[in-house]
Amino acid sequence: MSISPDLSLTLPADRGSVPEARRAIAAYGARLGIERGRIDDLKSIVTEACANVVEHAYEETGDGSIEMEASFDGQEVIVLVRDRGLGMGRGQMRKPSSLRLGLVLIGALSSSYEVSSEPGWGTALTMRLACFRRAA
Repeated sequence: MSISPDLSLTLPADRGSVPEARRAIAAYGARLGIERGRIDDLKSIVTEACANVVEHAYEETGDGSIEMEASFDGQEVIVLVRDRGLGMGRGQMRKPSSLRLGLVLIGALSSSYEVSSEPGWGTALTMRLACFRRAA
């Protein structure tokens, strides 16, 4: 992430962490004063990104974490969701349909996204959403 994150958390890579990540990003968006519809979009992309980690990243080891960071550059909220799992070169290819649907949704809701992955070192998904603060 190019600017220092305002929100940073590490959660266990299990289904119970997905709602926690959603609540954290919603609270972050509310603190920024972002409009409700964009907060809902933030929650949706974080849900998809974190669910992909839970579902795919640690298939062989069964144990790991979800790392999430968020920052606001004045025009966009930048969210990074990262794991230290298999990477997309191996385990994630076994269930490609669910992964593709998540990335399609992320692409539809975000301004842009980028995936970087290296087998055995994990995957990082950086998502950008144009979000403007509500007028005071």
